[in-house]
Parts: sequence; C-alpha cells; structure tokens
Amino acid sequence: MSAAPGRRDRGLMFVAGLIGIALFALAARYFPNGPVLRVFSTPSTSMAPNLGLGGYILVDRLAYGLGPRTYDLFSLPITGRWPERLARRGDIAVFRLPRGQTTVFVKRIVGLPGERVQMIAGRLHINGAIVPREAAPKTRMKGLDGKTTEVLTYRESPPGAEPYLILERDGDTGFLDDTRPFDVPAGHLFVLGDNRDNSTDSRVPADQAGVGFVPMEMLIGRVIARWGGE
Repeated sequence: MSAAPGRRDRGLMFVAGLIGIALFALAARYFPNGPVLRVFSTPSTSMAPNLGLGGYILVDRLAYGLGPRTYDLFSLPITGRWPERLARRGDIAVFRLPRGQTTVFVKRIVGLPGERVQMIAGRLHINGAIVPREAAPKTRMKGLDGKTTEVLTYRESPPGAEPYLILERDGDTGFLDDTRPFDVPAGHLFVLGDNRDNSTDSRVPADQAGVGFVPMEMLIGRVIARWGGE
C-alpha cells in the first residue's frame, strides 16, 4: 500500500514543474526551429477561440512522419511521408499552402481521404451526416475597431475526434456557411478554421485564392502545445 505524497514531496513536485516550464519557455524562445519541435506565432484569429491572436504554438514535426517540405530551409529527397503516420480528424495541423508552398497555415483537420465534406446552413456535414454541436458560453473578442463583442460559440463533436470550440460570428448565414459537396481525394485533407466566419480554408478552392485540399506532403506537423495570445 503506497502512502500519499507529503507536503514536502508536493512542494518539490511543484518546484520541479516550475523549473520544467521555465526550461521549456527558454528552449522555445532561443531554439524555436529545432529538428523535431518548431515554434510558430499565430498572426490571425482564424483559429479563435482555441488559438489566440499573437500567441505561440509548438508543433511536432514527426507527428505525421517526415515529408518533403517538413523543414524550412531545404526539401527532403522523399515522396509521401516517412514513416507514414495518418493524420487524425480534429488535429490542429500546420502545413504549407499548396499553391505557394512558402506560406504557412494552421487549421483543423475535419475531412480525411475518401470522405465527402459539406457546409449546409452553417453546419458541418461529413459523408452526408450532420456533425453534432451544442451551444457554449459566448466568446468575447476584440474587433478591428478595437471594440469587444460577444460571439456565438459552439462545441462541435465530429466522429472519432475530441470536441472543440468553434465561433459563428455571423450565425449560420456567413459567406462560407453553405458550400457544394467536397470529395476529399486520396492523399489529401480537408481543413477548416475554428473561427468559421473569419477563415480562408478548404472551403475556398486554391484556384480562387483559397486553400483547397491539403496534400499530406505539405504537412509540417501537429500542434501539441499553445500559449499566449488574446
């Protein structure tokens, strides 16, 4: 039978945790572009309320295996991913914009290869089935005019993924709240911003200055930590 940790042990655990956080923060500050972990800033609100404007994200480059564009300064002489690790619905992924390959985006994966994705009256549908959502407390956000407003917030629960929060600034009548069906090709993903009415994502095809389907080869990695931001 093991005894519960005493006050001294709890104090040591607390101090060790603080030291670990400090070392992590220093590593992220002075070594943001490592071979496995990469730190990015979040310069937009397209992933609000889950990623804050002006905050930082820590990305695991190996989450999906290495791809030809995993690193910033050079391309790897491989095709596909090595080893191949399948992306999961609900992941927040960082990738290179397919039509430019120099711009980096961060979005949430909602559609996998072979699936059909569609927005109908603001609701996400996967393979013809509506994705459940429930109302959550409104989110307070600052607009471009500096004023703070309350935005409709929901908890969305796609199949096989942990629930996450989304924003509906324009309710269910936003510009991209009704789309045609998108059939996700093999080797590609369909991504959305959590701030549904303020995100350029797979709902806008690449030939219309959007993101379109994201080739898995363009994945940089998966977000594993986040901090800071409004």
